[in-house]
This record gives sequence, C-alpha cells and structure tokens, in this order.
Amino acid sequence: MLAIETKFLAPTNTRPARIVARVMEQRDRITNLPPRRLVMPCDERLGPEEQHRAAAALLIRRLDWCTNGYGQWISGSTPTGYVFTCNTRGGSTVLSI
Repeated sequence: MLAIETKFLAPTNTRPARIVARVMEQRDRITNLPPRRLVMPCDERLGPEEQHRAAAALLIRRLDWCTNGYGQWISGSTPTGYVFTCNTRGGSTVLSI
C-alpha cells in the first residue's frame, strides 16, 4: 500500500506558509536513505484541503507513481494534515485525489 502524509507548516520570520508532503514508509536504518518528500509553498487561491491535495499530487508525479499502474487515490484528514493512500493497483485512473 502506498501512502502520503501532508502537513501544514506555519510561516516563520524567514519562510512563508507551506505544505510538506512525504511518503509514509519504514526507513531502513542500514542504508539510511533520505526520506521521499517535498515542500510546496501555500497557494492562497486554493482552500486548505485543495492545497494538501496539490502537494500530494505533485509528489505522486515526482515519484512517477502516476505511470506505474497505480489506481485511484483516496484521502482522509488527521489532526496534523491529511493522508492520501492508493486503494488499488493495476488501474489507470491516478491523481483523482
């Protein structure tokens, strides 16, 4: 199962508000690979949920999960953001999040 978690980061003195999207996975301590994630500035034209969807969709495209036969993505909210998960494999309708 594939899963992406998104989280809102409030603005600071040096950075604007942004959304972090990361792949939820168990990291291997031996290889110590970097986490697969991206940080996207908030787009004020979008609503809060749409901003999280946009960040998840961008990460899905960057990881090339949209051409690997993964199916529809579904989402749910958490106390800190949203989680997007792929519920099927072998479909062609991707990024319907």
